[in-house]
Formats: sequence, C-alpha cells, structure tokens
Amino acid sequence: PLLRLGRNVTLIESLSGSWEEPLPLGAYRVETSGNEVYMAEHVILTVPLSVLQHGLVEFRPNLPEWKVEEINKMDIGIYGKVVLAFRRRLWGDKQFYMYISNRRGYMVPWINLDYVLDIKKDEDTHLLAVILTEEEAERVESQPIEETKLEVIHVLADMFPGFQPEDLIDIAVTDWSQHPFFLGSYSNTPVGLSVNNLRNIRMPIARLHFAGEATSEKYNGYLQGAYETGIQAAEEVLGCLCVSMMKSCASSPEPLPYLDSSSACHKPRKRKKHTQQATYGDL
Repeated sequence: PLLRLGRNVTLIESLSGSWEEPLPLGAYRVETSGNEVYMAEHVILTVPLSVLQHGLVEFRPNLPEWKVEEINKMDIGIYGKVVLAFRRRLWGDKQFYMYISNRRGYMVPWINLDYVLDIKKDEDTHLLAVILTEEEAERVESQPIEETKLEVIHVLADMFPGFQPEDLIDIAVTDWSQHPFFLGSYSNTPVGLSVNNLRNIRMPIARLHFAGEATSEKYNGYLQGAYETGIQAAEEVLGCLCVSMMKSCASSPEPLPYLDSSSACHKPRKRKKHTQQATYGDL
C-alpha cells in the first residue's frame, strides 16, 4: 500500500553517516517500533516539536547542532477541553459563559456547543465545553476522568442553580499533554525569537524535509500551518524527483536567514490560496 497507518517511527538514519553531505539515492533508513524497516530517497518529518524535544524519534547520526538548538528554543502550549453532554439545557442562548472563582485560571471560559452546532432546545442531548490551558490543562488531562467529573459537577452547581448531577450524561477530556504522539497542543514562539527561527526549523537537510504547524511563518500554532507546510514539503520532494536522478537536493550546513523554496531543486508551482484559517480550538 502507498499509505501505511499505525506505524510508530522510532529511528531515522542517514546511511552515509552524515546529514549534510550530498547523499546517494535510497540513503535513508526508517525503522518503526514494530521492527519494520523502510528505505527512502526522501523523508518528510511532521512530528510535533515536543516529540523531537523529548527525543522520542532517534536520529542516527544526531541532527546538526544548529537544527537541535532551533527546535529547543520553541515552547509548547497546552490547550485542553472538557466536553459535557446533558439531558437538558441549563443555560441560555449565548455562545460564551465565564466562571469566576478565587482560583486563578480555573475553568473560566465555557462554550455553548448548542449554539455552535445549532442544537435545538427540545432535542435530547445538549453540549457544553470548558477550555483549559497550560498547568490547568495538564493537571486535568493527567488525572482520572472521574475526578474531573466531580470537579465539573461542583462548578456546574455554582454556575447553574437548577443543575442536578443526573443532568450530566457523558464527559470527554482531551489528552494532548499526555499522548506520546503529541505531548502538547501547539508550538509557541517565545518572546525574543523571530520568524527566522521558524524558517530554520523548516529548512531541509539534504533530503530530510520538515513540515508541521511549528514550521509555518503565517499560521504558526494553527492547523492551517500544518496543512500548508505539508504541501510545501511535498512540492520540495516533487521538485527533487524532477531533476536528474544523479543530483542531490541543495542543502546548507548552516542555518540560512530564510528558506527559499527554490533552493530545494525547483521553485514550487503556484497553489490556490487557502483563506480559511483554523483556530486553536480546532487542534
């Protein structure tokens, strides 16, 4: 099959012993946790930066020092949700609600998903979600769901005087911070870094290409950024395949001030502009 799912890549190896020298075709070895081995002429790496920062994918030899430094400069944000299903609607018709307590940042913003999904008041199931960020998100995502349910019931009783525990029929909690394939929700550029950092993260090393929201200049942190940089990386590979099979893709041993797409064998063809922007809530 052309697309193989459910493979956990654990090793990417350059058989030449270097990442930055021109490589012969078929010079990459990719290994999975199931001991499957794939030989490749090109590799497109789209894993979250947090996975790279935690060393969950081994590179042999190690990636160049400048690339590792650029990756480790970035922060990883955590943006979680608790989605709740009810037998009846206890709230009004507004889209957002706020919960204020003595505890800073504790279950503050709530979203009326009935409003978002156009669920009518006389329907059998009604949806409400609370947004959690950073330490609160990590705490809730790491604890048993029954503990989260008890917390939510206490908050709902404060917010809606008519609430009864039996009104709550189901609960779902995100696990971005705990899932080994993510370890966070999105990349975040710390104060003091510039767009050059994103460009250097995305810069190919020979035929090892990088994509994902953390490499996007325009939509950093957004789903749209992952989508568009994936297209760009695919175009780089297609461009390399169009040149003589004896040539290697251009690369530089030092980070450039910016990545010019034409450096990866050819200038990518123009694409239709995508105007719909995803939000953090879509991640």
